[in-house]
Amino acid sequence: MRVLAIGNFSHRYMEHCWRAPLRRLYPDSLVVDTAPLLAVGDGRGRFCHQYILGLLRNDTVDCVLFFTDGGIANDFPDAFFAALRQSQIPVIAIHGDDEPEVWYERNRRFDHRYDMVATHSRRSCERRRAEGWGERALYLPWGYNPAVFRRMPDAEKKYDIVFVGKNKQSGRPEDWFEDSRLRADSLVRLYELCRRQGLRFGLFGMGWEDHPILGEAAGGLVEDDAMVRIFNESKLVFNPSWTADNDFASYQNKLRLFEVAGSGACQLTNHNPDFAASFPDGGGAVYFSNVDELEQKVLYYLRHEEERARIALSALKVARSGHTAEHRVEALMAHVRACFSSEEGGKAREDRTEKGPGGGAASVWAGHPQQIQGTPVCVYGDGIAEPERAFVHLLPPESDLLSIESDYLPIRTFLGSDSPADVLTVRTIVEFPGQDGNFIQVNKENFNGCLLDSDGDQALALLPQDMADRLILPGTTASPLVGLNYLVRASRLDDFMAAVRSGSGFGSAGVGAGAGAGLGSGAGAGAAKGGRADLRIIHSHRIVNRVRFHRSAGRAFSFLNLRGKLDRLMADLKGLGKSVMIYGGRGALPPVAREAIERRGVSFLGYIDRALAGKSLDGHPVFSADMLESLQPDVVLVAATVSGPEIYENLSKSLGRFCVIPLYELEHPSWEIVY
Repeated sequence: MRVLAIGNFSHRYMEHCWRAPLRRLYPDSLVVDTAPLLAVGDGRGRFCHQYILGLLRNDTVDCVLFFTDGGIANDFPDAFFAALRQSQIPVIAIHGDDEPEVWYERNRRFDHRYDMVATHSRRSCERRRAEGWGERALYLPWGYNPAVFRRMPDAEKKYDIVFVGKNKQSGRPEDWFEDSRLRADSLVRLYELCRRQGLRFGLFGMGWEDHPILGEAAGGLVEDDAMVRIFNESKLVFNPSWTADNDFASYQNKLRLFEVAGSGACQLTNHNPDFAASFPDGGGAVYFSNVDELEQKVLYYLRHEEERARIALSALKVARSGHTAEHRVEALMAHVRACFSSEEGGKAREDRTEKGPGGGAASVWAGHPQQIQGTPVCVYGDGIAEPERAFVHLLPPESDLLSIESDYLPIRTFLGSDSPADVLTVRTIVEFPGQDGNFIQVNKENFNGCLLDSDGDQALALLPQDMADRLILPGTTASPLVGLNYLVRASRLDDFMAAVRSGSGFGSAGVGAGAGAGLGSGAGAGAAKGGRADLRIIHSHRIVNRVRFHRSAGRAFSFLNLRGKLDRLMADLKGLGKSVMIYGGRGALPPVAREAIERRGVSFLGYIDRALAGKSLDGHPVFSADMLESLQPDVVLVAATVSGPEIYENLSKSLGRFCVIPLYELEHPSWEIVY
């Protein structure tokens, strides 16, 4: 079975729990990480949507797995799923946060898009089955990755009790978010208990340095290996599992429960019947029903080492035997086959008809440094056995500055043995450390990077010179060539390098000029003259590479086109003395707009946001929409991506008094006629 997996795999836990095991068990699956694709587009996600649909038009899969973690369902319209349905491909949603009531209702409004729903919540699964989903609602708890979360026998106990997790209230001084109050209040009680009793308290995660009491204990955000070691170095792990309903009696079967068990640690969590079914009280975990009981059990188990060690060992054995990420992938795919393999219309087909060139896929080589006509590159593979079938990928050497990941599955239909291409161009995602310091959970909002086409596009010129030099093929600085965006048929490699050296057909001008010329058989193909013969170029437009720089580029790259357009607009508005408001205080676009306003010093009157009205955001007031008439801004920037069109329609009656610009639509005429 061949899978297309769509999700925010820039979240570290999504990589560990879904992408990695999917690739191990179903190695020919296509995996699309939505975070960079949503960030580099226009704010509405249209580039991401069209890219995925393009994959499906040119390839064949048996099912689509849509992972809703990070709220990405809001970034995809119903029309996207209607297009999937027309392809007769079953769409399976995997809900990682789905407990009643808040999370369940948030997900339920999108359930009409899916053919099957897998949920970590037993209660939500039972509700869907009662609503008519039957077997197409699957209870699928989280599973942990044992390659990451593991027991470390050499670890010495440095802490009596630790907590690892973010401060959900950080940055929201007036707004308690999900279970943030329960989490913070319980941690304060534990911290004060530890200070009274002389116990060693550990607190790790993003944002705790901002807490007025816990800030002095904050240990900061930690990498995965450091987190696993902290679990192993602690006698007890405080690991509550409340839901977004902010109720002490609520519970969810969250991922961290399985990760701590798989690390061989003894954990304390609130009463949770779903988790207790596999990890019973006193036999796999320790449960509490209120903070007083939590304090009592902390002191009890710190005094009873043998009981504590027995619980930890039992949890480890149970986790390993049936609760790994691979267990969950196998259970999910077995259920998908049972639900869809016998249906007509091609759903979950075992007898796929492959799309694209025939004659078998060509090999792609990578691996060791070489010199090609005196140019140092890394060539993918160990040698050229069949130069007519193989392609060479021109990768720059990795270093302390950057790492490279290449995925060739998106271009397999371009690499058949009868492919007309001598040269295949691809795209590269370039990523830098985020501006907010959160390297664990990267979303479209805090993704910092850009997309490089074969000619490097405008983004290449914005990189620091030493970074750009690492991506440019040596010897092509006059007409820069991003080498890793080219795959060359091995038998034509000498001709390609001769053309590169001569400057006759490659580089930022040559590739663009060659597009559509020479082959006479479809768009995106061209011929470059140079070397001993013509080279036939095909532009795949597929993303194959992800380059991660380990040093900041000194600027933000997300929403590159939007940033440039906003900067020009704000420069004009500053010169004219105009005032601006932002409609929408949450999501990806408000910070981009706010940055442009601040950079140019434009008069900013505040935000419009119904849910936050009466509060402040980034030190600026938030108003309700009915205040717009009295505030009298000159320009309103609509920064709500989901409800944006409706907001624009509601404001259209006021276009005679102020200009309304939808940030999610860069081609809207209001950008050109502001005043």
